[in-house]
Amino acid sequence: MTEGFERFPFSGRRTAGGSTVTGFSRVGAISFGAFLVFLGLLSAAGQLAQGETLRAILATNVCGVLAMLAFGVAPQRSPRRSFRFLNSVVLTRAERSPADSWVHVAPTRALGLPLTIGIVWGTLGLIAAAVVAVLQLLGVTPRLNEDASTAALILGLLLLLVFAAGGAFFSWLLIWRRIRNGSFGTRPSGVTLGPSGVAVRVPGRDVEIAWGQILSITPQVASSGRSGLSVGMIKLQLTRGSGISSDQQMLAAEGYQVPSDALFTALRWYQAHPEARWELGRVEGQRRLEGWRLDATLDQ
Repeated sequence: MTEGFERFPFSGRRTAGGSTVTGFSRVGAISFGAFLVFLGLLSAAGQLAQGETLRAILATNVCGVLAMLAFGVAPQRSPRRSFRFLNSVVLTRAERSPADSWVHVAPTRALGLPLTIGIVWGTLGLIAAAVVAVLQLLGVTPRLNEDASTAALILGLLLLLVFAAGGAFFSWLLIWRRIRNGSFGTRPSGVTLGPSGVAVRVPGRDVEIAWGQILSITPQVASSGRSGLSVGMIKLQLTRGSGISSDQQMLAAEGYQVPSDALFTALRWYQAHPEARWELGRVEGQRRLEGWRLDATLDQ
C-alpha cells in the first residue's frame, strides 16, 4: 500500500449489489430498455394500422428516448486508467500562460453513448414539439386538440421552451465532453494537479486554484432528499476572497477515468504535504500517483 493512500468514504452512485442510483442492475437496465423498444414498435405498428401516422411517430420517439436512457443507466465498469502527464498548455486555449508547465490530469469520463443519445434525442423531440406548438398558434397547422385554448397552448409552449433550453445546454456539455475526451488535437477535460495548484478544466468551468488558497479538502454527500439518492463530492474549502463563489469548489467524486480513491488521495496528500509538491509535474509525482491508482484497483 502506497504511503498516504485513503479510500473515498462515500459511494453515492452505486449500491453494493452493483446497481446504479436508479436501482437498476446491468441486466435489469438492458432488459427494461429492450422491453421499451418492443413496446415502441408494437405501439407504432398499431397506430399505423389505424392510419395515425403522427401518433406512431410520437410513440416511436418517446419509447426510443426512454429505451436509450434505460440502456444508459446500466452500471459502467469501475475506472482503472492512470493519470495523464501532460503539458498544461494543451488544456487551455493558450490565451495566457498557465501557472504550471506540466501537470497530472484526472480526465473526465464521458457518459455512456446510449445515455448521451437518449438525452440529445429527447431534446430534439422537445424542440420539434415547440415548433409544432408555434405553428398551431399561428394557424399554419390545425390544432391537434380542438378543445385546447390559446392560453393553454402558450403555457405549453413556454414549458417546452424551458425544458428544451435545459436539454440543449446539457446535451452540449455531454457532446463537448465526449469530443474533448476522445479526439486528437482537442483540449482534454478534467481535474489537474501541478506544483502551484489545482485546476478544473471541464466544459462550462475553467479555473485555477493555488494550493495556498485551499484550507481543507473533505468528502461530502449531496442528497436529493426524499428520493434517497446521494452523490459523493469532494469539497475544496478556500480562503476568504478566493474569487470563487462561496469560497469553495465542489468536485464530483466520480465521473473520471482514474479511480475516485486515487484522485481523492492525491488532492488530500498534496494539500497536507506542501514539501512534496515539487514532485508534481515531474516523473516522481507520476510514480506516486500510479501507486495510489494501483492501490485503488486492488478490490475492483
